[in-house]
Amino acid sequence: RDEDIWFVMGESSKSTSLTVTINSLTCAILASITTGGALYSFGIYGESLKRTLNLSQSQLETISSVTFFAGFFSWIPGLCVDRLGPRWSLSAGGIFSAVSLMMFWAVARGAVVIVSTENTIDDDGAGDDLSTASIVLILSIIGIGIFLSNALIIGSG
Repeated sequence: RDEDIWFVMGESSKSTSLTVTINSLTCAILASITTGGALYSFGIYGESLKRTLNLSQSQLETISSVTFFAGFFSWIPGLCVDRLGPRWSLSAGGIFSAVSLMMFWAVARGAVVIVSTENTIDDDGAGDDLSTASIVLILSIIGIGIFLSNALIIGSG
């Protein structure tokens, strides 16, 4: 069949098939680069996140661990792809991923102000502001969203 031929030199009737294949390949490569970059580059910006938000190392590790814990729920995006098909799943995953990454950025940059009137005291006598704990919780939840939306993108391919 003509649709099964990916690359034929010198035949103009096959150029549409070649264009579709190159476009599909380009989209697949870009999806892999962007999703992998968002998930596995936490170590690159983690130290800056720690410094900017005054997080402890254990709080930073909590955000990272919870994000990767979402891998246990990777079957959910698989069900979405099975039910909705790859086109709708890829679109939903891309939109949800973009929104999640923007929310993560907004919280990390301090564009979202989290105010707490209560403080708790650690064992060492240092104050631990509840807003910091809220930031860790919010970034962890957003991280789960990022992981699952990226799984939806990858699973749609």
